[in-house]
Amino acid sequence: MGIKKNFNRKRVKILIIGFIAVLAITAVIFIIARLQIDKIEEPAQVEEEEIGEYIPPRSMLYQEYEEVSVSELISQGREREEIIPEMVVDDKAYISSLSRGNDSIYYYSTASKNFIEYDLLTGNGKPIFTDAKIDFENIYEIEWSPTEENKAIIRNDDGYHLMDFSTNKTTSLNVDIIGAKWSPNGQKIVYQYISLIDNVDNIAIADPDGSNWRNIASISLNELDYVGGRLDLAWSPDGRNILYTYPATSLDNGDIYSVNIDTGETKILASYGQVFGYFFSPNGNKVLYSSIAEGVPQVWVMDNDGSDKKYTGMENIVTKCVWRKNNIGIICAVSNNIYSFDGELSDDIIVEYNIENERSRQLTSRDPENILDVSNLMINNEDNVLYFTNYNGNIDSINL
Repeated sequence: MGIKKNFNRKRVKILIIGFIAVLAITAVIFIIARLQIDKIEEPAQVEEEEIGEYIPPRSMLYQEYEEVSVSELISQGREREEIIPEMVVDDKAYISSLSRGNDSIYYYSTASKNFIEYDLLTGNGKPIFTDAKIDFENIYEIEWSPTEENKAIIRNDDGYHLMDFSTNKTTSLNVDIIGAKWSPNGQKIVYQYISLIDNVDNIAIADPDGSNWRNIASISLNELDYVGGRLDLAWSPDGRNILYTYPATSLDNGDIYSVNIDTGETKILASYGQVFGYFFSPNGNKVLYSSIAEGVPQVWVMDNDGSDKKYTGMENIVTKCVWRKNNIGIICAVSNNIYSFDGELSDDIIVEYNIENERSRQLTSRDPENILDVSNLMINNEDNVLYFTNYNGNIDSINL
């Protein structure tokens, strides 16, 4: 009996100790779990504070040029100049083009609803097209011929049309084409058309009036990442290849493709972020393009085969840039407001970047009284005058 009592007492002690141990372990587990929850919740609170303090994208180069002293800029290998733009054309100009002799500027006037030739020598402008059959009320696109000053392809509410200013005639193109672009020699156009029967997006080339067309590439609308939409098309300067990008389901999948117009061979030139907007240097050796990184469009340059990619340090869409005739200078509008909404101006300064020494120089400074919102940049044949359209429709210039 004594042995049994002692055994029962020991068993009770063991049970009590076990119970206490279970409580202790449970408490430890609870504390650890609570700490983990606190750790998980803490970043969420920080993230909410960061979102609450969000500032719209602003070009870092803009900040550096506008907020850094001249001495600091020089020490960084940069330059600042005080060039004041001069007004050349006082009108509501839309998509202008320099004549081959650089003595005239052609543009569409949203004020007079007509196409204008402005003589830079006399300072006079005159209408150059009066075909009443074409609706000039809403012009959305203009592609000026690179070789013939009297021809252009336009898009209005009725589609695309070939316009011949010398004969005052128009030729309407197929209603299904999208985004017509001239070949460098002005003999062909490239465009996109969608075949809903085959569920295929096609790239074709044709004569400027739409005749003698042939397909050079097709993209299935069912392909992975392809969601349909407008392709961004461009010719290589030698006329042998077509570059294109297409919308993707991910911002990481916007590639630049090159397709040979004779063989149909296709290859990827650039694959970095969402690529949009690009054009060749005058000699065709380099390609300038925009790529989105962390929500901000960056200006990049690469060789025409897709190699040797370099970031210029400039942040903006490449449509606000132009190559200099020397093939090493790139001039871009760098914006205080990269994304502007509800009539807000981009508030630009103009910067030149040299792709050889990788140095930049500021050409214009910010003037609160004369804010710039630059588009349609053009450089004359002598490479010493930059023309651009400002937000008010005026065409301005600066000497380089």
